[in-house]
Amino acid sequence: MKKLLVIVLTFSQFSVFGQLENTLLWQISGNGLEKPSFLYGTIHQICYSNLLVKPKLEKIIKTSNKVFLEIVFDEELNDFKSHYDSYLKNGKTLRSYYTAEQYQLLEQMFNTKMASKNVRLSFYSNFKPSEILGFIIPNAFQCQKWTSYEAEISKIAKKNKVSVSGLKTYEEHNSFESETDSTIKANAEKLYDLITNPDTKKDYFGEFSKLKGLYFEGKIDELYRDVTNDKSFIENELLLDFRNKLWIPRISKYSQNGQMLYAFGAAHLAGENGVINLLRKAGFKVTPVFE
Repeated sequence: MKKLLVIVLTFSQFSVFGQLENTLLWQISGNGLEKPSFLYGTIHQICYSNLLVKPKLEKIIKTSNKVFLEIVFDEELNDFKSHYDSYLKNGKTLRSYYTAEQYQLLEQMFNTKMASKNVRLSFYSNFKPSEILGFIIPNAFQCQKWTSYEAEISKIAKKNKVSVSGLKTYEEHNSFESETDSTIKANAEKLYDLITNPDTKKDYFGEFSKLKGLYFEGKIDELYRDVTNDKSFIENELLLDFRNKLWIPRISKYSQNGQMLYAFGAAHLAGENGVINLLRKAGFKVTPVFE
């Protein structure tokens, strides 16, 4: 019933502000801007063989005054903090989220599946389940090389001497990512199901493939609905809406200084409190760019 209500409310929101066109690339103009700037929806993890930076996006990267990603993690301090923030800090361990029988089965199957990597579950006894998921999911897809659109965009920008910055600081990023116990429990359940239940793994891969398909088709409305309906996506307002509202004045300010490219997760584009709708409310003209 709760999931049905979320779906009904989500579709009701879309009826208010309209369906968005199917594209990941959008132009920002008007409201006193001398030059247009651009938004691009990214996917944070992708197999390198599936990565495709189309010519129009590449040209925009090369000709921009600056590229803004959600956050830039290439500093040693950020890498250290990111590693530190992977740990549970509520006095619990990973074992705390399972019965003795569940943990025994999880440990046995995890160690068997990861034997070729010489990795054991005991290595992650104090890690957040979400961090372990981030490690095992790419490995399960048997992709030779994983990357992200952020990494590729950053590489193109730096090669063409275009500076790269973040829309938020590490401290802001970390405060957004702080997980409640209910979120940790949901991710612990997902980890258990993914490791111990072959049907769950099949369903998860099917869902991932669906989301990847929506992404490459530029169907950002559908992508937004699917992401926000995920049962482990409890902190919707904190993870998406709050970030979007924080970014609008920054995008407004930075765009006064010439052409900028803002590249962030595609789920931030759509929705009533999505970046596109909020920029329009702020007086900007935001139009689709088809590649």
